[in-house]
Amino acid sequence: MKNKLIVTFFLLILCAGSVTTALKSFDNVQNNIETAKKIQTARLEAAKVTPTPTPEPQAEPELSATPTPKPVDPAIPVLTLTSDTIEITAGSSFSVISPVADITDDKDDRSSLFRNIHVTGDYNLYTPGQYTLQYVATDSDGHTSLPETLTLIVK
Repeated sequence: MKNKLIVTFFLLILCAGSVTTALKSFDNVQNNIETAKKIQTARLEAAKVTPTPTPEPQAEPELSATPTPKPVDPAIPVLTLTSDTIEITAGSSFSVISPVADITDDKDDRSSLFRNIHVTGDYNLYTPGQYTLQYVATDSDGHTSLPETLTLIVK
């Protein structure tokens, strides 16, 4: 009977140790799962791409025609801009030809003159600032219009 008591006691100690080890193991697994969840959440947050906001369509700015300059020589083309300054919102579209109100010449028609407009000056539609563009037109005789200057303001 004494041996049975010793064996029973030994088995109880062995079972208690196994249960303790199992509980520690289970606790360790839970900690590993929580850590893995935190890592996965952090990776998902880091991988999120913030969409670039789409600029709202801007209404075309109201433009008023500038007076037509009198050419020194009637043979040279006369180029007229709608305005000497245009303001646009950063990121919106801008056509460099849109500020041209009219072009006239003693020989060439408007369509052929429009194809020979040269615009100089740098601008960036995404960077706010003030940009200067210069417009000239050349006719089929090689005559060049007086330069017209446009100030493009990107806000």
